Amino acid sequence: MEHYSNTEHPSVDLLIARVLGDTATADECQQLENWIAEADENLIYYKQSKALWDTSLHIDAALEKSLESVLTQIKPSPAKRRILPILQKIAAVFFLPLLLGTLVLLYQLQENRISSSSWIQTTAAFGSLSQLQLPDGTKVWLNTGSTISYPEKFTSGKRNIKLEGEAYFEVTSDVKNPFVVHTDHFTVTATGTKFNIMAYRELTNCQVTLAEGKVAVGGMKNTSEIMMKPNQNLRIDVSKGQTSLEDADAYKYFAWKDGKIIFRNDRLADIANRLSLQYNADIEIQGDIKDLRFRATFENETLGEVLTLLKLASPFVYEEHAPQYLADGTFTKRKIIIKAISNQK
Repeated sequence: MEHYSNTEHPSVDLLIARVLGDTATADECQQLENWIAEADENLIYYKQSKALWDTSLHIDAALEKSLESVLTQIKPSPAKRRILPILQKIAAVFFLPLLLGTLVLLYQLQENRISSSSWIQTTAAFGSLSQLQLPDGTKVWLNTGSTISYPEKFTSGKRNIKLEGEAYFEVTSDVKNPFVVHTDHFTVTATGTKFNIMAYRELTNCQVTLAEGKVAVGGMKNTSEIMMKPNQNLRIDVSKGQTSLEDADAYKYFAWKDGKIIFRNDRLADIANRLSLQYNADIEIQGDIKDLRFRATFENETLGEVLTLLKLASPFVYEEHAPQYLADGTFTKRKIIIKAISNQK
């Protein structure tokens, strides 16, 4: 893991400490937010600083006892109070770097424990769904072409997992050990709730949909952490660093786990994106029909059946091209071209 330093702007370290310690003013919080938005390196540096800060909050009892012993030994007696300011400054010069070094070491050890622990990876093949239960009892439904990685056993602290693709979660409640889903572009933190995440690597637009409870979505470019309520859907444009939070029929976004695809006044362009993922196809729309809207519910239909039913309600036709064999021994996705019906007689 690459680590970034901030030797050019040491004042930022103090600002980060004030924000993480809940002592910053609103203006200071805005200053830090602006600085993070200036460059990707700043966001990485902030995340590393926060991880280090979080680690310091979980120092084990032995280390706390050792630190308490050190502080007790340097605590001045009444007779020495006249030289207290000078001693405090000297102690700060020597003791704080030592403490920081200890925290860095703990952070690195924690990273090593995470990387060296045994992780399990489960993938739902294209054209199929997968259901599993995590070590803490959390239930997960994986959509087609999705992969989840998780440790064999969750230890005390955060329950970290990784997701690439789409999954629906019913999280076992545990307030002391938050459940954190990491994707390529953001994280979702919950303690006990039900939600859906769509974060396929090839998409620039990702989504988080909350069914029950509450979740916090963070780690997004140019965007502060967002708290979600039930029946809300969060759209994340990872290329532009923009988000859109709206009330929604939550079930529509995770009906796929029950073999259903639901469209409610959805644009043809958005429908094509969903069908492309669900059926592992390359769908192209030609002509000025991308904004046509549809309302329909499909259950266990093939892609051909879905398109045939949709075209009954709208002026378009489609043609299908079989996968092509490539020189490297693989095949392309099947190609679907949707076209507007010509008005020419």
